[in-house]
Amino acid sequence: MDKNTHAREAQLRAISIYEKRPERAQVVNRGTAEVLEGLGCIYEQDGQRLSVDMPKAIGGSEEAPPPGCDGGSWTLGMICPPPPLQPKHQHSADDVL
Repeated sequence: MDKNTHAREAQLRAISIYEKRPERAQVVNRGTAEVLEGLGCIYEQDGQRLSVDMPKAIGGSEEAPPPGCDGGSWTLGMICPPPPLQPKHQHSADDVL
């Protein structure tokens, strides 16, 4: 069985169960997010903590991995995205290197 068929069958099984027992479909996940000084953020849920920070080159402090570096960090990056960069003046690639 290919992955798409397997996934679709699993989704249909879940839908069937939740149609019969809708109270089981109600899931509430609560967590907290803390935006740190600079571009860092910590998310905590059910005793698990996930931290992200941006590289020093773009204003972070590199105290944690950047968003998107592992399987769950992208979620935190969506919850606590860094502010958009608004340069005061134009830079060339040579300025960074």
